[in-house]
Amino acid sequence: MEFKGRIQKQDQNTMGSVACVFLPRDIADYLAAEGVKRILVHTEGLVLKRAAISDGEGGRYIMTGKDVLQKLGCGIGHMLDIRIEVDPDPNAVDLPEELEVVLEQDEEFAKYFFGITKGRQRSYAFYVSTAKTVDTRIKRSLDLAYKAKTGQLDAQRRKAQKTEE
Repeated sequence: MEFKGRIQKQDQNTMGSVACVFLPRDIADYLAAEGVKRILVHTEGLVLKRAAISDGEGGRYIMTGKDVLQKLGCGIGHMLDIRIEVDPDPNAVDLPEELEVVLEQDEEFAKYFFGITKGRQRSYAFYVSTAKTVDTRIKRSLDLAYKAKTGQLDAQRRKAQKTEE
């Protein structure tokens, strides 16, 4: 499935606005009908594992993120040639090396981490991987382990859920 997509802002209730590319309606409809949520996005020599996120009105979009915009050397309004395919391994979570090491060394954190949803695992992996330096990625990994073991991650999630209600 190939198309040209424009990078644009998508307002979100919880995160402000994010950079994204909306999928053409026929592709969005196909993915919805097939129950596909995870896709591989090929553009400008990059292959990105992404979710096809519902916009709440029948459409779907792909979040790009600052790191991707920097790699592509572009911003809002830029047109991209995009090819997407269904992710053959939608449950895979790409872990940054620093997080992998902490998980290998901390059995209690590993039990917690691998017991949460794949979506939350991806969120934590993304949080660690977006740090610019190795030291910051290590610090974020250790902070996640500490917060998981002290119940702070769950407390933060419960607090966020209550504010949404």
